[in-house]
Amino acid sequence: MPRYSIRKNSHGSWSTAVMEEAARAVKDGEYSVRKAATVFGVPFSSLQRRTSSPEDSPVSSVGRKSVQSPDFEKVLAVRLIYLSSGRFGLTPNSIRK
Repeated sequence: MPRYSIRKNSHGSWSTAVMEEAARAVKDGEYSVRKAATVFGVPFSSLQRRTSSPEDSPVSSVGRKSVQSPDFEKVLAVRLIYLSSGRFGLTPNSIRK
C-alpha cells in the first residue's frame, strides 16, 4: 500500500489570487458570477459570497475558523509535544478535556 494519498476531490485547489481576479472581473461587469467561476476555475458559491460582501470585508481562507486564538494553539502544540516526548500517554479525549 502506498505511503501517500491521492486527492479525490478538488476542494481548495484554487489560489486566493485567482479568486480575487475572478471577483474583480465580476465586480467590473466583465463576467457574470457563474461564467467567471467556470472561466477562472473557482467554486461558484465561494465566488458569489466574495462578490456579495462589501469591499472592506476581509477575505477568509479555505476551511473552518479556529476556535482558539493562534497564540494559544502554538502554546498548546508546544505543551503537547513536550508531554508526548516524556512518554505521557495522550489520547484525543484527554486533550479535549
